[in-house]
Amino acid sequence: MSHDYLQKVLKNYLKDENLRIIDVKISPCNSLGEGFLSLLQRAVITYEVDLKTSSLSVILKSECSDEFALKIIGEGGFDVQGKEINFFDKIAGKMLEIFNSLDKNLKVIPDVIFVDRINNTLIMEDLRELNFTMA
Repeated sequence: MSHDYLQKVLKNYLKDENLRIIDVKISPCNSLGEGFLSLLQRAVITYEVDLKTSSLSVILKSECSDEFALKIIGEGGFDVQGKEINFFDKIAGKMLEIFNSLDKNLKVIPDVIFVDRINNTLIMEDLRELNFTMA
């Protein structure tokens, strides 16, 4: 993920054309041996808008590129990434409407920042920032 790519995504998400990325720090979200079907990375993006510096932590979820995993599951695997992209792109919004009508403070899934069908990548809110943990 280049600075230019992430800058375009954030400008669109935050709806501010004056946004400029200062720094991006990317680290793995899962341990060695996990993420057999997907690559999960955390990106902490420091950006500036009108001389005010802020940061945002996001999750980058993309197709697995590990040679060993691809050998086991095969190219394209079970299309897990494509199915998840379809879920977030077509179903999640409708689910959120239902849950929000019950309780506006209920968080059941992360906000989707960007769906990239060309690169089979999801960029989502980092729920760790809201003190969520993995089960």
